[in-house]
Amino acid sequence: MNKQGKDKGFFVPSEKLINRNIMVLIIGWIIWSPFFDAVRYYEQYYMEALGASFLIIGMIYGVSQFILGIVRIPGGYIADRYGRKRIIVVMTFIISLSYLLYALAPMLPPPRWIWVFIGAIISNAALIYQPALNAIMADSITPKKRGIGYSLLMFLPHISSIPVYALAAYFAYRYGFLVVTQALYFAIVIGGLIAGFLRWRYLEETLPLRREISENNGIFSHYRDAFSVIYKRLLPLLIVLTLFSLSMGASTYFSLYAVYMLRLEREFWEVVGLTSTIAMLLVMIPVGMLIDRIGRKNMIFVSSVMLTLAYVMFLSLRPGHFMLRVLVILSISLFAIFNTMFMTASRALEADLAPREYRGRISAIMNLIFTISMSISVFIYGYLFQYVSMRLPLMVSAASVLIAALISAIVLKEPTKREL
Repeated sequence: MNKQGKDKGFFVPSEKLINRNIMVLIIGWIIWSPFFDAVRYYEQYYMEALGASFLIIGMIYGVSQFILGIVRIPGGYIADRYGRKRIIVVMTFIISLSYLLYALAPMLPPPRWIWVFIGAIISNAALIYQPALNAIMADSITPKKRGIGYSLLMFLPHISSIPVYALAAYFAYRYGFLVVTQALYFAIVIGGLIAGFLRWRYLEETLPLRREISENNGIFSHYRDAFSVIYKRLLPLLIVLTLFSLSMGASTYFSLYAVYMLRLEREFWEVVGLTSTIAMLLVMIPVGMLIDRIGRKNMIFVSSVMLTLAYVMFLSLRPGHFMLRVLVILSISLFAIFNTMFMTASRALEADLAPREYRGRISAIMNLIFTISMSISVFIYGYLFQYVSMRLPLMVSAASVLIAALISAIVLKEPTKREL
């Protein structure tokens, strides 16, 4: 049973892997995230059908990521000053409603892509709650089980994504991707409202309100303290994450690359999503156990090397190959598996290194730098994709993740004692 710690008044996670907070988050994601998972494979095609060019698509993603990075700074302060739960609940409802603009865009006045852009701005601004969400997850998982804990947080919701992928693929082939994408956005609205209610009703606050940040000092002085902790304890991890973010930027264009370079039909991409998700789920729990057993650093290194090889495989594919579809599924499955491995291990290591009283602000700073670098890369890749070469963004990404592997092997270190 959870209890308040006697030393600082902190919520102390129970030794059970699945406690109340983790259960609430998992149930909410089981209801909500399958529609996000299914729609992301058609999202670029949806924007294109609404009149967006490759450059505009890159701008939408780039601006969205920039806004997401900026709002995390006040988000981290709010999480450490006023607690985690309140901001998580309010912003969950706002995010849900913002997707009405995505769903209604084909029926709104032109240019229709602008409504998706407005929706993206609102939803990413509402993600100001992410530092609080990251902090409440880290607070609620006992340190020695963080690898398997983070894996379960991703594994269980993704299980429910499989039937949604299958249905979306079936209806996309039968009725077209545009109708299916629109329906998925409406489902995101409904699922998010249900998840918001569950979070409001059942989440338990993990930080004593107004305890760790005094009334007399402002946001910048307290972020200065958090920057100091990052410089002393998390700088190598931050460098590795920043390099990794450059490779994440290229993944935005995988589906468009498959259509325009490999000449595959758009509807096939949902099949790719289904099979790659199944592959990821098969290894997710063993990966979490390995992260706890052999260490976060080793898994970050292995996943970075394997992601480099996945990029090489994807770049080597050519249209007309008799096994093209199989090889596309294999390469995207490798991306899904090792992206998950990298992010799970890095989040566990960040939680190990970050003191709880700074955790919201540290999460905000780390994710700010991650998303700003990703937003810049997405915009640049959009320009390169449209005007220079569709292959070049993938080549740059392969190089960046290879450098991340080398730095993780040489510089990255694990703590002798993990933070609670």
